[in-house]
Amino acid sequence: MKKGKVETPVVDEAANEIVALRVLQVMYSNQLNAYERQIDEVSALGRVNRNTLYNPAVLHEIEAMAQRKKFEELLSAVWIAQSMLDDIIALQRTVCVLKRSMADESIEAAEKKGRDIDHEALPYEAM
Repeated sequence: MKKGKVETPVVDEAANEIVALRVLQVMYSNQLNAYERQIDEVSALGRVNRNTLYNPAVLHEIEAMAQRKKFEELLSAVWIAQSMLDDIIALQRTVCVLKRSMADESIEAAEKKGRDIDHEALPYEAM
């Protein structure tokens, strides 16, 4: 049996990372918009200041109060908001990791480019 070489196409990783970053940012924006609507619902049901509802600890306190008072509609809305907030935080972390890896790659490429000096192209004689 003869083994042949498998040629894989060259993939532009930087372009793929940029596309992935843009997709993640659109997803993040959509999730934030949905979370805003959910926060409005929790705020109306729980009669709390909506500016405090971005804190997971506040959501947990509202959840405990809703369980004590057996307010099922508020409890359901809080659980949905908590789940959405967890998803948003995870997406934020993913975007940060992707941006950091892209920055590291560009720094490494710039350092490599800086080290590769073409001595023949220099206007003076290299030692």
